[in-house]
Amino acid sequence: MRLFLIALLITGFPLFAQNPPKREPQKTEPPKTEPPKTEPRKTDPPKTEPPRVEAVKTEEEKAKESEKIDTNAPVLNPYLLRRFEAFRFRVMAGAGYQSIKPSILSEAGPAWQLNSFIRAASNGTSQPALLIQDTKKVPAYRYKVSGDVAYKDRLFFDYERQWTKQDYSKKYPTRVTFAAPGNSTYETALYEGLRMLEYKEVTNNFSLTYLHPLGKGVKLGGYLEREIYHENLEISMGSLSLTKTNTLTWSQAGSIPADYRAAGNTIGFAARYLLFEWLGFYYRINPIRRSGDFKMSGPQIMNIQTGTNGPTSLSIIVPVDYAQFSDKGIRHRLEASVRFFCRYYAVLGFLKEDYKRNYSIYVGNSFATIGGFTPKTSGLGIGEMSQAHKASKMEVYLKFGAAFFL
Repeated sequence: MRLFLIALLITGFPLFAQNPPKREPQKTEPPKTEPPKTEPRKTDPPKTEPPRVEAVKTEEEKAKESEKIDTNAPVLNPYLLRRFEAFRFRVMAGAGYQSIKPSILSEAGPAWQLNSFIRAASNGTSQPALLIQDTKKVPAYRYKVSGDVAYKDRLFFDYERQWTKQDYSKKYPTRVTFAAPGNSTYETALYEGLRMLEYKEVTNNFSLTYLHPLGKGVKLGGYLEREIYHENLEISMGSLSLTKTNTLTWSQAGSIPADYRAAGNTIGFAARYLLFEWLGFYYRINPIRRSGDFKMSGPQIMNIQTGTNGPTSLSIIVPVDYAQFSDKGIRHRLEASVRFFCRYYAVLGFLKEDYKRNYSIYVGNSFATIGGFTPKTSGLGIGEMSQAHKASKMEVYLKFGAAFFL
């Protein structure tokens, strides 16, 4: 049996080996690869550094850091950026249109009338002068230059010079007219007493101002001011009289210079409101407190004629007056300031001024070789000293300027 199995195996094995059973090919799948396991990264313990000691900053360094512009801030118009420099220097110039009534125009009529009444009552022969036409406000142009220095936009030092030079013809109401009733010596007369021919004024103002911020663009403060005032006038002094003996005397109304000089110190209130970076409003109220002296002298030509067709002769009359006076009143100033291109300014302003002039002493006389005329003052000026004489000024002006920064 064993031999039979061995023979079978020997004879059948080659056949089996030559025709093997067909096997279908097996599908091979790629080996599955598991993602590598990531082990947590080893982190080193945080290094501890020694604490830093900050250097103590000075007030100046802190101020510089606070003034630095944030680079992340929105970009603004470069022409309207706020300036951060400590000092600002500004110069300005402009002109204004005024409506004025100088003190001498308020004074001339009432003072002349009262002095003539006193003179007529004292000697019984002089003619009293009755005021029938008084003066009014007249126009004038005013020019100005100014400069100021500002520190931190709080402390300001200002200087301003203003001047007026205006001539007046007969069409302007700058004269006083009187009627002189007749008496035992003189016939009734009508004449022009005083006329202002030219008005000149120069004012120099120095002021130190402090404005304290209150928030939302508002600053309030005050100032000290020194004012130097000079008023120079050209006037004429007229007169007319006719005696019972038919002698006519009149003045040709020549020009006489009259000069007022005064100075004073005041303390005032100031306010500013900055609506935008480029638009602000400024207000000042200024008490007027100044005092000085007055001088007037100059020759006038007098004409004397006897009879209707009689000869005419000339004579010289020289009025000489001196006085000490003081001005007291109030001045309001309101300005709107526009800033453009960072450093240029345009200022539109309005000024209103009212004050009264008082004479502590007034003396005057008209020296002549003839009589028969009515002077404004003879000796002590009771008419000038008896009351205060009003003066007023209203002005609209425009100024332009530029600023420089440090």
